[in-house]
Amino acid sequence: MFTLDDFTEKVTRTAKAAAKKSGDIVEITKLNISIGTEEDKIEKIYKKIGKEIFNRYQDIDQLPVDIKSYCAEIQQHIENITQMRNKINELRKIKYCPSCNYELEYDAAYCSKCGTKQEEPEIKKEGQAEDEIICESCGKKLHKEDIFCSFCGTKVK
Repeated sequence: MFTLDDFTEKVTRTAKAAAKKSGDIVEITKLNISIGTEEDKIEKIYKKIGKEIFNRYQDIDQLPVDIKSYCAEIQQHIENITQMRNKINELRKIKYCPSCNYELEYDAAYCSKCGTKQEEPEIKKEGQAEDEIICESCGKKLHKEDIFCSFCGTKVK
């Protein structure tokens, strides 16, 4: 029979899930804004490189040190963008096939487009909610009241 305690627990669990999801959306928005900022910085540096090369185009045989430093700055911004995009993918629970770049669910074992076997996703316990446990057999998130894993059938300790 459905009791008031059951209802309260379900409402609480649903509210926590909604709060987590809205937090993820806010974080994704912030990361997308940061990506735009990094891309703007890259464009400004590209302009600096162009001006430097134009000002020194007669001595093009030698690559000036300041141009090398601009290239290093661009590389750092590209790495920042890659890290932020990886975080967005983690929050969205997606990954991309390394073979064909097709978008997949984070826990997909094989690519549904090209069939390439995927690497096992890393299990991160730091983002684990208080009402969750991790299956020791398959690494999936479960509710703390689960007795068996709904993914692999292993008894939860």
